[in-house]
Amino acid sequence: MFANSRDVAAFFGKRHDHVLRDINELLTHAPNLGDGLLSGYFTCVQTPHPTVVGRMIPSYDMTRDGFTLLVMGYTGPKAMEFKVRYIQRFNKMEEALKQQLAAPALPTNYRDALIVQIATTVVATTPRIETARDAMVTQNRMVSRFCSRL
Repeated sequence: MFANSRDVAAFFGKRHDHVLRDINELLTHAPNLGDGLLSGYFTCVQTPHPTVVGRMIPSYDMTRDGFTLLVMGYTGPKAMEFKVRYIQRFNKMEEALKQQLAAPALPTNYRDALIVQIATTVVATTPRIETARDAMVTQNRMVSRFCSRL
């Protein structure tokens, strides 16, 4: 588990019963979002009351995804900081993925390395071959003109 509803209440300066209400509201709306969408995000936990014997206090343990889902609905400076940092981190990961996809993959075996080497050589020598071919065509024309004058 990532966090408990009591920790969330303390960190964000909220009453714990309000945090419980917010979680219950998320769980109430979950059936409208699809089967099992929030399954595993929140687990209800009952802990004994410290001073009242036999009384249990409810709280929720939550995964990182459950925590994120809950906190994205909060307002206030700490919630805003969390949201902005979350967006920044998401953008950073997206950029890293783009760079990873743009970078050519290194060969993992001798065969692939040889294919890359041959392809690189062909690409590098093609302009020189084309230049040599053009020069030969020009020389052939000159020889043909010279021979036609004989």
